[in-house]
Amino acid sequence: MHDHASWSLSLGRWGSVPVRLHMVFLLFAAATFYLSWRDEQISGPSGLEWVVAQSLGVLFLSVALHEVGHVLVAWRLGGSVDSVVLGPLGGLTSVRGMRDHRSEVLAHLAGPAVNLTVCLLCAPLLFASSGNLVGLLNPLTPEGLTESNGFAFLVPVKLCFWVNWTLLLVNLLPVFPFDGG
Repeated sequence: MHDHASWSLSLGRWGSVPVRLHMVFLLFAAATFYLSWRDEQISGPSGLEWVVAQSLGVLFLSVALHEVGHVLVAWRLGGSVDSVVLGPLGGLTSVRGMRDHRSEVLAHLAGPAVNLTVCLLCAPLLFASSGNLVGLLNPLTPEGLTESNGFAFLVPVKLCFWVNWTLLLVNLLPVFPFDGG
């Protein structure tokens, strides 16, 4: 397997597992901030930078939780984890020593299961406050993502739902390096 250490920054050890942040995540964050700044220069002040900062924070935490799901299930099923590298669409977890194919499949599905769990935890709050989740199910152009409807907590919860929903869909694609591959 290719060594990602040259393209990533160390975040230390989480438990006994070295965790790294891939440079693509940082490039994605920089490009996202640049595009929001550029939009403000063209359209005028909109507060988009705050939404971008929240989105990137939610993305980082969601990817980290996704990878923790892989690690915990791998450990539970007798495997070991050499390292975790976090990227903007998920991470790379190198799992070794799984007993059988069933255990390996379960370890791969654990990450998307974490994202689904986060979505299911957010859904009742969103439904109770806005009554509409359908607009957030589109991974490319979510509707109403930045509307708060008078509830200060609503935008971060919507972001949490949408980011985890998108990570779930992307990671189920049947291509490497996603979990479906």
